[in-house]
Amino acid sequence: MLCPFCRTMNRDERDTCYNCQKDLSMLRLIVNKAKLHFNNALELAERDRFDEAIVELNNALDLDHSHVDSQVVLGTLYAKTGDLEKAQSCWQEAPAVDPRLQKAHDYLGKAEMASSSLPILRRQRRTILFLVVLAAFFFTGAAVLFFHQPRHEMIAEAWNLAYTAHDYSGALALLEKTTRTSEDEITVRLANVAREILLTEQEMLTQGIHQNLDQDNLVRADELTQDLLDRNPAPVYEKEALAIQGRVRERMREQITDALENLIARRTDANQVTLTLESYRHLRGVSPDEPFLLESQNALTSVTRTLRVQDAIRDYEQRGDRWTFLDTLIDLREEYP
Repeated sequence: MLCPFCRTMNRDERDTCYNCQKDLSMLRLIVNKAKLHFNNALELAERDRFDEAIVELNNALDLDHSHVDSQVVLGTLYAKTGDLEKAQSCWQEAPAVDPRLQKAHDYLGKAEMASSSLPILRRQRRTILFLVVLAAFFFTGAAVLFFHQPRHEMIAEAWNLAYTAHDYSGALALLEKTTRTSEDEITVRLANVAREILLTEQEMLTQGIHQNLDQDNLVRADELTQDLLDRNPAPVYEKEALAIQGRVRERMREQITDALENLIARRTDANQVTLTLESYRHLRGVSPDEPFLLESQNALTSVTRTLRVQDAIRDYEQRGDRWTFLDTLIDLREEYP
């Protein structure tokens, strides 16, 4: 957060400036509100709701024009919706706001740096989605250069395959063909950059899936895995995605077994077990094991019935109300014939 009085950079949670001790509480609220719009935009962009995401990013920039991440992502979304003029404007403005982005701009004119730059991207610990969008920024920035040049039609077609037809493999095959058949050095270099970006993007998507898997966010890992598979990834990432789906299925089965054990030990309730069963039943990319589901559902019914009988007996022993006890048993017999 940049102090408007002395231009000193402060942490976003500061209420007063380190240097001049001026009150920054109002600025902090504005900056945090801008970040909220930015985070909302990332979530919308992840669901391909680009128009809504663009509105959120513009709201963020209205509040904090220096929020460079919003500038970069906004440019990417404009490019994905076909408005290359606005995209280019955003990317030209971003380095002016944050000179560190000039390196990204230089990247577009130096395709030979791809091999050394991309591993740096792979090691970043920031949000996976933002890395994907940033990678798209590099590629789309290159696209601005060649969209208006007929000799780069094959690269433009590969771009459309990757981001309109959602066909990574088709795009990679076309780029590979371009590097083999083109006699134009610039075209070959741009095709190689585009290929590296597409592969890196798939790698980062896979890393995001693994992060969710490691954190036991199984439903989210399943959704992201199926999203990747729906984009016809390169064979190596397709193989990895299918392996992840198998792990999601096994981990979900383990969760159901653990939930049943916790129910028996009265550490959870039947509703939680039911939710876990429903999550497994409705996984997008995994075909549930129906015999296992039936067995688990029967176990849930049996355990629930036993626990309710135990509760009825305990209540009778404490209160001695035999009629209430008998009514409860009749109700349970009707509920569990």
